[in-house]
Amino acid sequence: GYQYLLFAHLLGFALFLIGHGVSMFFAAALRRERNPDRLRALLDLSLSSLVANYLGLLLLIASGIWLGFAGGFWGQGWIWTAIAILVLEMAVMIYMGVTYFGRVRTAVGLQPYRQTSQVPLGPVASPEALDRLLSGPQSRIIMAVGVLGLLALIVLMVLKPF
Repeated sequence: GYQYLLFAHLLGFALFLIGHGVSMFFAAALRRERNPDRLRALLDLSLSSLVANYLGLLLLIASGIWLGFAGGFWGQGWIWTAIAILVLEMAVMIYMGVTYFGRVRTAVGLQPYRQTSQVPLGPVASPEALDRLLSGPQSRIIMAVGVLGLLALIVLMVLKPF
């Protein structure tokens, strides 16, 4: 039983990383790209990775809760710290990431959570406005929060320090 739960947890982690890896590389590519057509293609690719991301997150959380019971970890501080980090990181990512990438989508004439082929294109921001949006620190902050949170979670789950 426990080994299968651990396998499910690691599978969820892998799916989550695959989905989020696309988004992370996309966020880095945004800083260099200014062509609205290419930006829309990058945004579409990032949007298509959300299925793997959310399926992985769901499997990760469900199996993590079950592992907490199976391993008798609920009385240990590391699991509660990991949950707090996960919840905080999700809140920051939703607030910063969804807001920022929504502004980028609007700037290139797209609607939130819609593929380019699904909607008529709206107005595109001026090159100067697009450059200001894409040159800002938001994508770097989002990536840093994601990487640091991920490292903290890995340390807690592998080392179980307290």
